[in-house]
Amino acid sequence: MSDIESPHHRRLATLKQLALELQMPVEAFLNDQPEGEVGDLLTLMRLWVAIKDSPGRRRVISVARQEVARTGDKGAR
Repeated sequence: MSDIESPHHRRLATLKQLALELQMPVEAFLNDQPEGEVGDLLTLMRLWVAIKDSPGRRRVISVARQEVARTGDKGAR
């Protein structure tokens, strides 16, 4: 396995992509105990991973879309 394909490099690439999508610096995710928005995001991601079935994940997405619609944000996918 080359360095470019190593698990470490794949994780770093994923982290960079996530930071880019969220318009946050990568460093925001590297604090010992992130607070505020980043801490909430990491909590949501941990909870997402803990949901093992597709119907449960679809319910979470449905609730998130409803919240976006309630707040009037038209940028939801």
